[in-house]
Amino acid sequence: MAPKQPPLSFRVECSACHGMEIWTLGRIARLLTAAGQLPAASTSDVELIAEQFIAYHKHILCPACNKTGVLTVRRVVSEL
Repeated sequence: MAPKQPPLSFRVECSACHGMEIWTLGRIARLLTAAGQLPAASTSDVELIAEQFIAYHKHILCPACNKTGVLTVRRVVSEL
């Protein structure tokens, strides 16, 4: 049996430094909550979190080069 994937993950890439990471539900929810983009009560609503992350990603600093407006995000969908 394959390992279970997190219920939400995104491939996050930087167009400035070309770094790439996979961000999962917990990291995304914490970031959005800290930025005031997600009410703490909504941290279990996966689809809302995905929508907010897509809408807000241009305001997030790249963790590698600290530039804003350079990230692209693509939801990772597991095939069952």
